[in-house]
Amino acid sequence: MTDDERLLALLKDVLSPPPAQPPPGRVSALRRVVERGDDRRPGPPPVSGRPGSGRPGSGRPGSAGTGGNRGRSSGVRAGWVAAGVSVAAAAVVIAVLAVPTLVSSGRSANRDTASSHGGTSQAVQLLRVALVSKDVVAVARADANLLREAKSIAPPQRDDAVAAHVEAIQFLRDHPSADAAAELAAPPPAAPTSEASAAPTTVVPAPHPGPTGHTPPPTVTPSPPEPTTVADVAPDVTIDAVVASLDGTFQVDFTVAGFTPDASGAPGTHSVRFSFDDGQAPTSWDGPSPWSFPVSAGLTYRQVCAHVADASGVEDPSTGGCHDIV
Repeated sequence: MTDDERLLALLKDVLSPPPAQPPPGRVSALRRVVERGDDRRPGPPPVSGRPGSGRPGSGRPGSAGTGGNRGRSSGVRAGWVAAGVSVAAAAVVIAVLAVPTLVSSGRSANRDTASSHGGTSQAVQLLRVALVSKDVVAVARADANLLREAKSIAPPQRDDAVAAHVEAIQFLRDHPSADAAAELAAPPPAAPTSEASAAPTTVVPAPHPGPTGHTPPPTVTPSPPEPTTVADVAPDVTIDAVVASLDGTFQVDFTVAGFTPDASGAPGTHSVRFSFDDGQAPTSWDGPSPWSFPVSAGLTYRQVCAHVADASGVEDPSTGGCHDIV
C-alpha cells in the first residue's frame, strides 16, 4: 500500500469513526437485570469510581484540586489576619505617641485659662461652697480671700464675684460672730474727710532785688472764692445707690442740689452728713460722689443715711434720707 493509500485510510477512520460500543461489563450487568425481570434501572456507579470526586483519601485527581482550593482559602484568611494585626499595631503606636501630646496640650490650655482669670473662679466657687455649708467662719474666710483676689478678676466674672460677695455679707450680717469678724480682710485706708483738711494757704514768694537794686512789690496769689449757695433751690441730698465693691468697701452714690459741699465751716456753707442706723457713726463729707465705708460697717448696720448739715455741723432732718445696705 502506497503512502497515499495509507493517508486516505487514516482520514476515513477519523472522519467516519466506528459506532461507540458500551463496555462489556455494562452489557453483562444489563443482561442480568433483564433476566431477573427487575424493571428498576441500575443506579449510577459509586462516587468513588468517578474521576475527580475530590473526597479525602479517594486517591482521585479531584482530591488534589480540592486540597489546592483549601490551601488558597487558608492563605487568603492568613493574609487578612496579618493585615488586621498590622493595622491594630499601627493604631496602638499612634495612640501611644499622640495621647500624651493631647493631654499635655489640654493641661496647658487649662493652665492658661486659670492664669488669665487669676484664680478668681476658684475663689468664687470656694465662697459658694462655704455659703452652702452655712459655716460662718468658713464664709468669712472665703469672702476675705475673694476680696484679696479681686484685683485679678476678669471683667466677665466681676458680676458673679460681686453677687457672691453680697450674698456673703448678708449671711454674715444675719449670723454675727466675733470669730468670723476676725477673718475678714482689713479694709483699705479711709479717704481723708474735710474735717481733717487744712484751710487753703496763700503762697507769697520772697522779694528779691532786681538787676538795678530795685525791690519789686510782693505778688499775692488770690484765694479761691467762697462757695455760694443758690438762693432759689433749697439745699438737699439724695442717695442714689449703695453698691458693694470688691475692694472691701461700699460705694454710696449721691446727688446734691442747691449747694456745693463744703465742710470748712465758713458762713453760708453746707456739707453732707452721712450716718448709719439712727444716726450712728456720723461723718461730714464735702467731696464728690461716691462716698465709701468699710465692709465691716455693712455687717453691723442695715441702712446708710445722708442729710444736709450747715456750717456749724447741725444737720437738717428734713433733707436727704436713708438707703438700705444691700
